[in-house]
Amino acid sequence: MRNKFLLAASLLVTLILFSYTAYNSYGYDDEYFNIEFVSKYDSALELVKDNFSGNFVDIHPVGQLLINYLLLKLSGSWSLVRVFGALFASLSLWLYWIYVIKRENYSDHLTILFAYIFMCLNPSVLLWCTSIRWYTYFMPLVCLLGSFFSSKYESTNKYFFWGVYFLTASLMFYLESCAAIFIIASFILLLIQRRKLFRQEFKTIILFGTLSLLLVARQIYLVIKVYLPHASHEIHSLFNTITQGGWHFLSGHAVMPLSVPGVMLITANLLLIFFFVINLRKVLSRYSCDLFVLSYSGLIITRIGKVRNYINLSGLQGDFLSCAYSCIKNKALKIFILALYLAGSAWGIHNVITHTNTTKGSWNTPYKEIIDFIEEHDPDKDFVIASHNPVLNWHASQHGFRVIDVTQDMQTLKAHTGKVIIVRTYRGSLHRNIFDEFNEYISSRKILLEKKFGRDDFASFKQRLDKSYPDYYATLLVSE
Repeated sequence: MRNKFLLAASLLVTLILFSYTAYNSYGYDDEYFNIEFVSKYDSALELVKDNFSGNFVDIHPVGQLLINYLLLKLSGSWSLVRVFGALFASLSLWLYWIYVIKRENYSDHLTILFAYIFMCLNPSVLLWCTSIRWYTYFMPLVCLLGSFFSSKYESTNKYFFWGVYFLTASLMFYLESCAAIFIIASFILLLIQRRKLFRQEFKTIILFGTLSLLLVARQIYLVIKVYLPHASHEIHSLFNTITQGGWHFLSGHAVMPLSVPGVMLITANLLLIFFFVINLRKVLSRYSCDLFVLSYSGLIITRIGKVRNYINLSGLQGDFLSCAYSCIKNKALKIFILALYLAGSAWGIHNVITHTNTTKGSWNTPYKEIIDFIEEHDPDKDFVIASHNPVLNWHASQHGFRVIDVTQDMQTLKAHTGKVIIVRTYRGSLHRNIFDEFNEYISSRKILLEKKFGRDDFASFKQRLDKSYPDYYATLLVSE
């Protein structure tokens, strides 16, 4: 009875935490292309046809767009769409946690608690998995499926085994293009683990593999011919992907690396890396741990290891670190590492919920304060809002303001002769030339009022890496 109560409580805490964060989120910049795209369709068929047409540049496959469309029609609110996603993400992570502790037969309560904290209360996952990016949410369930199909299930019917595998791989590719990395990694591992059956299963693999390629052929074409030619900002240097991969692994995204909680998490993870190295063979004897290492390496080698792409592997990462943690014999050391994780994660959860001091600047920006100020200053909506921040642009338009998106309509802004409220935030992925043109426009205007929002406590550190980082997340300028 006690164990059932604890399991129910652990699930309830996770569901509440994720759904609360999702509902109160203003979203972040990367979401709003999807939101604008999905919102304009009256039928799911039109959405699918337009997505397959290749007439616009977007790497996001039709799967997640279709899910968002259906949920939006069902709920009528993007906040509720985020809640649906958050509930699904937290439930899938919780199920994978249950599977891992039962598969490994963990009897040590410290290891069970450690795995729960990392998999279900991970602040980095909380930050990214309360959005409308559905590919992350399915990964734990796919990993669960893959773990079932490890080498000890060699007696599984070959048609069922490879049929389910290739169908799952195809569906994942229609949810997120970078899933190709995980599909290739899992395919290599399964071939190695089932190598004794290769001669018997070769024709079956070719059959289902060919059917799978035909099923995803259009999406492969769109990625190669439509998206990749415009995707230079998605491909990073090898050094950059290694750096971002290390940053993700050691401290996550909810705390700054040089902050107190960041140092706590880095210390704990370095200790776990040490125990992984000295127990290398034991940890890498598991399919899920091998899949984590190979997939993580694949993201780095292909140079698409953006921070949100690493988040895909959070369930596997928790599995991997839990295996390393279980190898520690000294109880005092296990308690010390657990305490570091608990304190660092709790601090990170606070950062995410309060939208402060995460590494995602658009998450920290106080949009509510900005919108409230604009409404108080311009109750009659006489001003035009000029901004290059897609989050602010969307919410300002929802409040009835006319918005000029600087990234698309710089010439329209220059031609406008009336009242303007200018909002400037960090440049981010905005092209340098457009940002410079925007600043030149600001310099040409007579500024009547300037107000700053959200002081960045880590601005001085960020400015060592990029001088364009502002001291505040947003600067509002009133111009007539």
